[in-house]
Amino acid sequence: MTFAIYALACLAFYAAFVATGLVTRARALLDEFRAAMAIMGDKGLSDLEKEKRIRKASISALGGTLGLTARLVAVVAAAAVPVLLAHLLAGLRLEEFTRFSLNPAVLVATVALLGGLDWYRRSSMG
Repeated sequence: MTFAIYALACLAFYAAFVATGLVTRARALLDEFRAAMAIMGDKGLSDLEKEKRIRKASISALGGTLGLTARLVAVVAAAAVPVLLAHLLAGLRLEEFTRFSLNPAVLVATVALLGGLDWYRRSSMG
């Protein structure tokens, strides 16, 4: 049962990861940070204008950070649902599940399989 629940949790993680657009949003947030840094180095702007633009950019970045954090929480929660349901309804022992999940061979296989799944998804999209 541990393996099946682990597989479901990984699939839920991957589905939520893709559905939330976590990577896309993280890249957009990095672009916002880069743009804010460019404002500070813009010699064509007065200090007052830089301050106004940086203040606006920082508020936008804060909103983006909160949104990114919410998406990350959603991804982790999606992965936790199968585990918690199995624990509550089928008596899955969390210690046993954690031991299985943290086995280095399982971690390496998981990263390889999820990476392969993502590569396949992207390549089939065209």
